[in-house]
Amino acid sequence: MNRTDDSDATSESNSNYGPDDAFSRVEYNRTVGDMKILKFIIRVLVLILISLHPATLLRAQADEKYAGDIREQDLRVSEILNGLRDGQAAPTTIRLRYSGTRGDYLAFYDYVGREIYYRYRRNRFDDRAERKIQWLIAGQAYAVQGDYTGIMSVGVFYSRNDDRYREILGEPDIMPVYNYQGAQPLHLEQIIIR
Repeated sequence: MNRTDDSDATSESNSNYGPDDAFSRVEYNRTVGDMKILKFIIRVLVLILISLHPATLLRAQADEKYAGDIREQDLRVSEILNGLRDGQAAPTTIRLRYSGTRGDYLAFYDYVGREIYYRYRRNRFDDRAERKIQWLIAGQAYAVQGDYTGIMSVGVFYSRNDDRYREILGEPDIMPVYNYQGAQPLHLEQIIIR
């Protein structure tokens, strides 16, 4: 008996909440139809906005090309070595990318990938030097400052005061060695310029 009472109550409650008369059904269908149209219009507007945004972005990029942190006209290792062979002074600041540590040296590379070493510590127990370089990020471009000290060939360092310096300077696979003084990140310069 309880079941029939419950089913009657349920049917009465459904009739109270559902659209029974013709006017309620029409109004309900119109509301649902309006909602569908509104959803469609919103979707179309979102698609239009999304499609327009990359177009304006591409036009802005076409006008102003990003040259990168290290530009093609920046000094390269080969140009520095040619200048040293001709008797010119080595530059003190060079735009390079950081590669990592190699013993007591920091390895940086130029636009074409040739490395330059910067001596940053006296020996492996120099803890203060480690704190100076902990913020360097591999692959990041820096304006690196340092004093030129000599060249490295096949893992052997030759000071510019060494007797064999001129002879070794003529070899093709050598790299300049500097004493590390500091480095300024170049990404900040790019942000400020823009």
